[in-house]
Amino acid sequence: MRKPAVTVAVLAVALATVAFVQTNAGKSLARSLGLSAPEEPFTELYFTNPVTVTNLIGQPQPPSATLDAGFAIHNEEHVARAYRWAVSVDSKVVQIGAVHVRSGQTAYEGFRIAPCAGLPKPTVTRSRPRSPRKPVRTQVQVNVSLASPRQSIDVLVRCHG
Repeated sequence: MRKPAVTVAVLAVALATVAFVQTNAGKSLARSLGLSAPEEPFTELYFTNPVTVTNLIGQPQPPSATLDAGFAIHNEEHVARAYRWAVSVDSKVVQIGAVHVRSGQTAYEGFRIAPCAGLPKPTVTRSRPRSPRKPVRTQVQVNVSLASPRQSIDVLVRCHG
């Protein structure tokens, strides 16, 4: 029968080892010993406040409504790099920018646009039964994209129509 002190000591060493492997130094040591695969470099792009963005999905927005949103670019490419970004509404670029991000760091950017402002207003006309009625667009796609690495995030905004 093992003594409780030995069991506690073994558990403490195991817990310390697991904690060490989660640190940068531990990950580096595990990779150099061949115990783990090298990390793949990546860039992460995301909306910083998804609630603000998703609130636009449910309720139709008037042409004057503005979307004031932020997004983040997180660099895990293992080198510092410059990112070029663009905000577009239905593939039409409305805002552009660039930011330099060090490896392991995150840059926070933002934009303010009126996504529904460019939609034509519906007109009421009397049409003959033979002429088909042209549908009125009721949503637009707002897209935030990076030039390199090529990736994007977007949201559909419902507009009054």
